Amino acid sequence: MIDFYLIITVLAGFSIFVFSYRRYFPIHNVPCTNLESSRHDSDIMVVDVRDYNERAGRVSGHVLPIPFAYLKRFYHDIPKEKSIHVVAGDAVDCRLALRFLMRKGFTVAGYSLTRCPCRKRRRSI
Repeated sequence: MIDFYLIITVLAGFSIFVFSYRRYFPIHNVPCTNLESSRHDSDIMVVDVRDYNERAGRVSGHVLPIPFAYLKRFYHDIPKEKSIHVVAGDAVDCRLALRFLMRKGFTVAGYSLTRCPCRKRRRSI
Protein backbone atom coordinates (compact mmCIF):
# COMPACT_ATOMS: atom_id res chain seq x y z
CA MET A 1 0.00 0.00 0.00
CA ILE A 2 2.90 2.35 0.72
CA ASP A 3 4.28 1.66 -2.77
CA PHE A 4 1.00 2.84 -4.28
CA TYR A 5 1.13 6.18 -2.41
CA LEU A 6 4.79 6.61 -3.31
CA ILE A 7 4.05 6.09 -7.00
CA ILE A 8 1.13 8.53 -6.91
CA THR A 9 3.28 11.13 -5.13
CA VAL A 10 6.12 10.76 -7.64
CA LEU A 11 3.72 11.03 -10.60
CA ALA A 12 2.05 14.11 -9.12
CA GLY A 13 5.41 15.74 -8.48
CA PHE A 14 6.58 15.00 -12.00
CA SER A 15 3.41 16.42 -13.57
CA ILE A 16 3.74 19.61 -11.48
CA PHE A 17 7.36 19.95 -12.59
CA VAL A 18 6.47 19.55 -16.28
CA PHE A 19 3.62 22.08 -15.97
CA SER A 20 5.91 24.58 -14.24
CA TYR A 21 8.77 24.00 -16.68
CA ARG A 22 6.68 24.77 -19.76
CA ARG A 23 5.19 27.93 -18.30
CA TYR A 24 7.77 29.51 -16.03
CA PHE A 25 11.32 28.34 -16.83
CA PRO A 26 13.21 30.72 -19.13
CA ILE A 27 14.05 29.97 -22.75
CA HIS A 28 17.67 30.79 -23.50
CA ASN A 29 19.19 31.85 -26.85
CA VAL A 30 16.00 33.61 -28.01
CA PRO A 31 16.48 37.38 -27.60
CA CYS A 32 13.87 39.95 -26.68
CA THR A 33 14.15 42.29 -29.66
CA ASN A 34 12.40 45.35 -30.96
CA LEU A 35 9.41 44.57 -33.16
CA GLU A 36 10.11 47.50 -35.49
CA SER A 37 13.46 46.06 -36.56
CA SER A 38 11.82 42.72 -37.41
CA ARG A 39 9.03 44.31 -39.45
CA HIS A 40 11.47 45.71 -41.99
CA ASP A 41 13.35 42.44 -42.48
CA SER A 42 11.86 40.38 -45.31
CA ASP A 43 13.36 37.12 -44.01
CA ILE A 44 11.43 37.31 -40.73
CA MET A 45 7.76 36.46 -40.34
CA VAL A 46 6.05 38.12 -37.38
CA VAL A 47 3.59 35.78 -35.63
CA ASP A 48 1.20 37.56 -33.27
CA VAL A 49 -0.09 35.10 -30.65
CA ARG A 50 -2.15 37.62 -28.69
CA ASP A 51 -5.93 37.28 -28.54
CA TYR A 52 -7.90 39.05 -31.23
CA ASN A 53 -9.33 41.58 -28.75
CA GLU A 54 -5.84 42.51 -27.44
CA ARG A 55 -4.59 43.66 -30.84
CA ALA A 56 -4.82 47.31 -31.78
CA GLY A 57 -5.16 48.47 -35.35
CA ARG A 58 -4.73 46.66 -38.62
CA VAL A 59 -2.47 43.76 -39.37
CA SER A 60 0.20 44.45 -41.97
CA GLY A 61 1.31 42.10 -44.77
CA HIS A 62 3.93 39.95 -43.07
CA VAL A 63 2.31 39.80 -39.62
CA LEU A 64 0.43 36.56 -39.15
CA PRO A 65 -2.22 36.80 -36.41
CA ILE A 66 -2.66 33.39 -34.81
CA PRO A 67 -3.84 33.50 -31.18
CA PHE A 68 -2.11 31.00 -28.92
CA ALA A 69 -5.34 29.06 -28.46
CA TYR A 70 -5.41 28.41 -32.24
CA LEU A 71 -1.69 27.89 -32.74
CA LYS A 72 -1.88 24.11 -32.62
CA ARG A 73 -4.50 24.12 -35.36
CA PHE A 74 -3.04 26.78 -37.67
CA TYR A 75 0.75 26.50 -37.30
CA HIS A 76 0.85 24.98 -40.81
CA ASP A 77 0.09 28.47 -42.20
CA ILE A 78 3.49 29.73 -41.00
CA PRO A 79 6.17 29.43 -43.69
CA LYS A 80 9.04 27.19 -42.55
CA GLU A 81 11.64 28.89 -44.75
CA LYS A 82 11.42 32.15 -42.77
CA SER A 83 12.57 32.91 -39.25
CA ILE A 84 9.87 33.84 -36.78
CA HIS A 85 9.46 36.80 -34.46
CA VAL A 86 6.76 36.09 -31.84
CA VAL A 87 4.62 38.89 -30.40
CA ALA A 88 2.81 37.99 -27.18
CA GLY A 89 0.90 39.78 -24.49
CA ASP A 90 2.70 38.32 -21.49
CA ALA A 91 5.66 36.09 -20.71
CA VAL A 92 3.68 32.89 -20.09
CA ASP A 93 1.96 32.96 -23.49
CA CYS A 94 5.27 33.81 -25.12
CA ARG A 95 7.09 30.89 -23.47
CA LEU A 96 4.35 28.44 -24.40
CA ALA A 97 4.26 29.67 -28.02
CA LEU A 98 8.06 29.63 -28.35
CA ARG A 99 8.35 26.10 -26.97
CA PHE A 100 5.59 24.88 -29.28
CA LEU A 101 7.03 26.51 -32.42
CA MET A 102 10.58 25.36 -31.66
CA ARG A 103 9.30 21.82 -31.11
CA LYS A 104 7.61 21.93 -34.53
CA GLY A 105 10.92 22.86 -36.18
CA PHE A 106 10.60 26.61 -36.71
CA THR A 107 13.59 28.93 -36.38
CA VAL A 108 12.75 31.64 -33.83
CA ALA A 109 14.69 34.87 -34.33
CA GLY A 110 13.24 36.71 -31.34
CA TYR A 111 10.18 37.79 -29.44
CA SER A 112 8.59 40.92 -28.05
CA LEU A 113 6.04 41.43 -25.31
CA THR A 114 3.39 44.12 -25.29
CA ARG A 115 3.51 44.24 -21.50
CA CYS A 116 7.28 43.90 -21.18
CA PRO A 117 8.55 44.27 -17.60
CA CYS A 118 12.18 44.61 -18.61
CA ARG A 119 14.01 47.81 -19.45
CA LYS A 120 16.72 45.94 -21.31
CA ARG A 121 15.41 44.34 -24.49
CA ARG A 122 17.95 41.46 -24.39
CA ARG A 123 16.97 39.34 -21.46
CA SER A 124 16.02 35.69 -21.75
CA ILE A 125 12.44 34.71 -21.33
